[in-house]
Amino acid sequence: MANYTDLLTAVPLLLENNTPEFASILSSTLVPLAEFRLARDLNVDLYDWFIQDTLTIGSPNFPRPSDLNAPRYMRILVSTDWRILQLVELEYILETYPSNTELDVPAYYAVQDATNYRVGPTPDLGYTYQFGYKRVLAPLSSTNQTNALTDNYYDALVAGTCCEGARYVIDDRQAGLIAMWEARYNQAVLGINAQQTQQERDDFRAVAILSDNRPQTGTP
Repeated sequence: MANYTDLLTAVPLLLENNTPEFASILSSTLVPLAEFRLARDLNVDLYDWFIQDTLTIGSPNFPRPSDLNAPRYMRILVSTDWRILQLVELEYILETYPSNTELDVPAYYAVQDATNYRVGPTPDLGYTYQFGYKRVLAPLSSTNQTNALTDNYYDALVAGTCCEGARYVIDDRQAGLIAMWEARYNQAVLGINAQQTQQERDDFRAVAILSDNRPQTGTP
């Protein structure tokens, strides 16, 4: 299975650039740029994550995950039912629930600061919560040789890194290399996203959606 060292070996060979300067910028800049780009372009569930914990009675805050990219949902368990909280601006919670001593079942959440979210109203019980979010993968490095990209989408990672690296080929090959690797990158991303879409439905569901038919039960 491919890893970070394999990537650092492959890209200079593919771009025919084995200079020490390129090797330095490859590890420090080009690979991270490719990882950031893939995080934006891939619509796959490997970035979907959630944490489950308990809200504290009388405290409106809960911690913001350190690997957060973007929130997906926040829900709390009230008795036996999960309730979705609505994401709002912080000012709305501060104006609507100005006192932390007015306790009730939370209905909203907002970004409090760089390390916390805030719910409103302040919890009256220690509700179990699930916070779903898009995560940032642990970046590749000499001490972190693999992540979900190397394990599942190495072709897109190579193409993305070569897209960035082609801009540092300062000769008459540059335009052609950029165009070639951009095409390969886009092809890889489109294929991966299409595969994800296919995994979210079976053939019966696809036919039903296209024909607007619904599964029938019972005897005619």
